[in-house]
Amino acid sequence: MSGIYPKEICCPGCMTTFTRTRVKVQTCPNCGNRFDKPPKGKDEITRFLGNPAEYLQRLVIPETEADLAKLTLRLSVVSLLISFWIRVPIFYKAAILAGVAMPVASLMLMSLYKGVVTLFKHDGSTKKPNLFMVFVFPSIALGLRAASDYNVLSLRPALLPIILLTGIASFVVFRSAKDIIKQKWLIVFVIPVAALLSYGVAVQANCLLDYSPAVIHEVRVTAKNVEESTGRHRRHYYYIKTSPWLPGVCIGNIEVSKTEYDRCEVGGAVLVNQNSGLLNAPWYYVGQPNIHLR
Repeated sequence: MSGIYPKEICCPGCMTTFTRTRVKVQTCPNCGNRFDKPPKGKDEITRFLGNPAEYLQRLVIPETEADLAKLTLRLSVVSLLISFWIRVPIFYKAAILAGVAMPVASLMLMSLYKGVVTLFKHDGSTKKPNLFMVFVFPSIALGLRAASDYNVLSLRPALLPIILLTGIASFVVFRSAKDIIKQKWLIVFVIPVAALLSYGVAVQANCLLDYSPAVIHEVRVTAKNVEESTGRHRRHYYYIKTSPWLPGVCIGNIEVSKTEYDRCEVGGAVLVNQNSGLLNAPWYYVGQPNIHLR
């Protein structure tokens, strides 16, 4: 691994950091102080107190492949937690931002440690740095979250950013993660994941960062129904159908919250708020009905 530096130890006397040896008694080259090699935890505290900035830098920038494996393991755990956070989500914008940061961090690490960091742990070793969970789990969570949260009338204006982001992410993975060559199935796996990530980022940016004034349409509710998912943990999905508010555009079932569903009455009115979108991809959401058509 290029850029690997030997393990270092901090002298408790003059706080000088130097390369440690295998012998038990260490000799500081600066002050000549001789001391027993301290336990790992105590040495970490000594190094932090001696130079906090340098310690934090070494904590973020791995020195060895083993340190890099520990870093990717920590990021994998964090990515798994963030993926569940996106699923909830509490503090929506923070969850989305954290979900975007994880795949971006994985692409940066792949580029910085090209040939060392793998995408998939194909040999079963826990000591090999890999970024499978960091890249894949938040990407899927972001894509599914965007698909379930926003009703986009036309995704055509956002197709170019989605294609560009998909191409960039796929190129970085193929160029940097050398295990792709050994595991051919990863080639057809990476592109859909990169597309989900790009779709999630583009749709979230288009809708979440859209501060344009909404055009409000008053439409009639023509039908409403509830669907129940199968499986151990069943979930209810609430849908309404409305009369069209755009010429030539047929809107099917619109998923709404239970509160909004209970407020809607068949034959009554509902307000549809339509926004232009940051990427010019128009989207809409159903607001609280406060007028009834006669």
